[in-house]
Amino acid sequence: MEVWPSLPGGVNMYPPAYNPQTGMIYLSAREMGMLWGFEKVQTTSNVQLVGATFELPPGGYELNKAVNATTGQETWRDQKSKDGYSGGMLTTAGGLTMYGGAGGIVHAVDAGTGEILWTFSAGVTFKAAPITYMIDGKQYVTIAGGGMPTFGSAPDDHPLEHGSIMFTFSR
Repeated sequence: MEVWPSLPGGVNMYPPAYNPQTGMIYLSAREMGMLWGFEKVQTTSNVQLVGATFELPPGGYELNKAVNATTGQETWRDQKSKDGYSGGMLTTAGGLTMYGGAGGIVHAVDAGTGEILWTFSAGVTFKAAPITYMIDGKQYVTIAGGGMPTFGSAPDDHPLEHGSIMFTFSR
């Protein structure tokens, strides 16, 4: 098998958000390396293997960032030392951006600067973007946490990922 290391880059797995007031796209990503290789194309048990393989070496980190939609320039970033995926982004007309991640923390940040305004430690991994809605003129934000283990992992690899729960916040 011939193997080439890939360049480090962001893998965006969960929903981004766009705010027309700031002109920014908010992205959740996992920065990591990946090893790609080629193998002989073959059929095993009636399944054709396509001749490519990959490996995810240890390392990497969770990343949440804002990018100017016109220029592509990164405006701010919140980089975590923990490897894992962030759960997606929500941005509001009120200048707030919210997200949860692999570390089990919900963040509310200033949409323009990325300054962390508020955090909540939930103790469960987030794999979904928050949503917002209004009831009787009051705004709410809800985010689902937990769920199944990630693809390719053993059930006890990521204890924070289990436990399916929803959190709702309001002022």
